[in-house]
Amino acid sequence: MFENANNQYLMCTKRVDKFKNSINIGNYKFQYGNTNIVYKEHRGKSIIIFGKFVDSYNCNKTDEEIALDLLEADNLDELINRSKKIAGRFIIVYNSDEGLFVIPDVITSIHVAYTVDGNDLYISSNPKIIADINNWEESSTSKEIKSSADNSHPLPYDLTMYDEIKFVIPNNYLDCSKRTVNRYYPLKKGKEISSDEAAKISSKLINNIIVGYYHRYKLSLPLTSGMDSRLILSACKDIINEIPIYTFFLDNFTEKTADIVIPRDITSRYKLNYIIMEDLELPDEVLKKYKDELGSSVNFSEAKNVWTYYNSDICDYVRLDGNVSPLAKSNFGRDLPEFLATSSYLITKTHNYAKENKKEVKRWIKDVNPYSKHSNISKFDLFFWEHRCGKWMSNSYLTSDLLINSLNPFNCRELVETWLRVPRKERMNGSIHKKIIELNWPELLEFPINPDEKYKIAYNNSLLYYIGSRVKYLYNRNKY
Repeated sequence: MFENANNQYLMCTKRVDKFKNSINIGNYKFQYGNTNIVYKEHRGKSIIIFGKFVDSYNCNKTDEEIALDLLEADNLDELINRSKKIAGRFIIVYNSDEGLFVIPDVITSIHVAYTVDGNDLYISSNPKIIADINNWEESSTSKEIKSSADNSHPLPYDLTMYDEIKFVIPNNYLDCSKRTVNRYYPLKKGKEISSDEAAKISSKLINNIIVGYYHRYKLSLPLTSGMDSRLILSACKDIINEIPIYTFFLDNFTEKTADIVIPRDITSRYKLNYIIMEDLELPDEVLKKYKDELGSSVNFSEAKNVWTYYNSDICDYVRLDGNVSPLAKSNFGRDLPEFLATSSYLITKTHNYAKENKKEVKRWIKDVNPYSKHSNISKFDLFFWEHRCGKWMSNSYLTSDLLINSLNPFNCRELVETWLRVPRKERMNGSIHKKIIELNWPELLEFPINPDEKYKIAYNNSLLYYIGSRVKYLYNRNKY
């Protein structure tokens, strides 16, 4: 069932039977299955781009043209800067006289897991692949942290389920020669812009990205009552008749749940192709295969959704999701002052109160502090980006990639860095989202947004939001 899993790869010096394809780069073999890949050599340098990707400035650029444009860079820093305009889900492997480097996409939606122990360097999308080769067992510390939260919540910072393996988190790259991870963002202060300016820039980029995806793949769009999927729908206005729209009917839903009522109203008014998918139970034999493939990294709720989608009439469509875009709304910190970005506050956002989890959150704060201080990028935003997106979301992708294909139109560094140039207070109530929707399809704002959302008053008031988070921390910390 998982023989043709998407986005799985292994990079090491030895050939491994699990993967049918292999490309040599530097002293390593990059091994993979059926996922799209481009390899180019130019001016004594070589590059692999693995995954699905487009140029957000020019959606008509081919994969080969994108790769050659990166190889025109004079050094690694310039290559990273050029890669800011690439959108999609991908990793870049770059070899030059500076060394061999692996650079994940904006949220590391395809994992870069690498060995910190052992004589040989192994790099993979799935840590269990590396662990199985080396006969490594899951870490007791990681198991303890994992057991202290809901299964869908990931391990903190760069931890994997194995002591011998770490993850590269967003805003960092792996130096294969030195076996070190280096941060490249944020390094300096950026010029602030208004939400109007950000919306105009973002709208053009998102439209280019979606058209680029549309030219390459059959797309589907999940629609809820929320603002993120509404934004994607607005950007799809000119091609929406070619894109099936769907909503999962979850176990706790009724016919009056807003996530059913509002998508139905929108699609009915505009006579769009709409499907409601009744949640399917995950068969025991499929769950066992998931565990065999991913170990304790399986996200069970995501696996259930994926199984439902896999058994639908649109299973061969690439689904568009929008989980990166809450960065444009300052979801984690609202407009709270920076000194409140403490470990006790950020721990509440991990939903995990184990002592080892707290230790790792503190380690992340210590490591990121110098970069946050010398830029105008908040730790609140960085934590959402590097933990919620870089760990929770990428771990969901690790689960979903076993059966279906997914893309994210917001997974573009040029886009994310544009959002973060808008002050948090200005963007925290969805101003960028609303302005983008106004530019593309303003009538969509006539429909309510998240009317079922609980604690809306507290969420919209930053002080109440902080007090609630603090109470939550004090209540839960003594449990572990």
